[in-house]
Parts: sequence; structure tokens; C-alpha cells
Amino acid sequence: TDRNGTLSPLAPERGQRLEAQAAFFEPWLLGQDKFVKVSVAASKFHLVGDNLLLRADARYDQGFPLGGAVLLPEVERYFAGGDSTVRGYEDERLATEIIQVPVPPFDNVSQIRVLPAGGNIRVLGSLDAQLRIYKILATAVFVDAGMIANTWSSVETADIHPSIGIAVARIVTPFGIGALERAIPLNPNLGDNPRGRWHFSFAA
Repeated sequence: TDRNGTLSPLAPERGQRLEAQAAFFEPWLLGQDKFVKVSVAASKFHLVGDNLLLRADARYDQGFPLGGAVLLPEVERYFAGGDSTVRGYEDERLATEIIQVPVPPFDNVSQIRVLPAGGNIRVLGSLDAQLRIYKILATAVFVDAGMIANTWSSVETADIHPSIGIAVARIVTPFGIGALERAIPLNPNLGDNPRGRWHFSFAA
């Protein structure tokens, strides 16, 4: 709700949200592969005084390949990075794989390509402190973190990618939020700019 207790799902200032989903895919349901996907997301909003809004978000997604498969189909794998997940990292490049191929006709020259590497598991979290400056204009500082993996047993500390950032400007209305933000990755991958990147987003 907003600060007056009115339902406001696009720009809430008080309350909490919990959402859970599950899906089953099977060839006889017009699919090509057999697997299960589950998802849980939670948010908490807390208003401090009249102008400071604290927000915490967490999300967990996991797919379970069936029928002897180890990985989810490529189009069903989880990715992260970019405006809506972990800011500061390139889109869909929170986890990457490096491919090195020779460059013909040279024998001693190789080309390195950095490609997005999706996974069966995605965990995301964010803490945000938003300060209203004037009416619908606000600024904020935030911390994001995320992880992509295929199995829990393979997860290492290096797989967790946090970032910090600031919202230079946010336009907060009952119809949605527009933001111009700058985020810096704290554990960048090859191909990420360690000085960070700009993000522009609008949610409605």
C-alpha cells in the first residue's frame, strides 16, 4: 500500500509481498523437453519518517531437468545482469563462459569470446534506500547481489556477484517508476566494465 493505506502495487511504501510459482513441462503438453521450474519472490517495504523508504527484495528460481537431462533447455535457463536483476553487470552476463578459438590462417593467434552462461539456479537480492527530494522526484542508494549456478554443490563464493549504486534521479508516480541509475560491479567478470554502467528503466 501507499503511506495512506491505499492499495498501490506499482509504487508501494508499506507492506510486504510474497509470490510463489511452479510449472511443469512435458512433451505431451506440446513441449519438447521434460522439466519442472519453481520460483519464489519476496519484498518488504518500510517507510521511515515522511521521505525515506527502505526496500528489501529476494528471489529464488530453480529448474529441475527430468528424463535424464542435466541442464535445462537453452531457452529455459536462468540469466541475470542488467536493469531488472543485478545492476552494474552487462545484460544476461552475471555468469559467463569463455570460448577460445583459433583465427585462421594464423597458427598462434586465438580469438576469445565471452558469452552469457545461463544456469538451472538463480538467486537474487537487493537492498534499497530511497529518499524523496520533492514530490515525485527521489534519489536512492542500493546494493544488489546475484548468483547463477547449475547445482548447489558447485556453488563457490566467487559465483556471488554483488554491486553498489546510486539512483541519480527517480520519478515515482502511482502509475510507475522511472529511474536513471549508476551501478558498479564489485566482482566483475571478463567483459564487465569495473567502473560500472548506467541503467535507465521504467516499470509500469
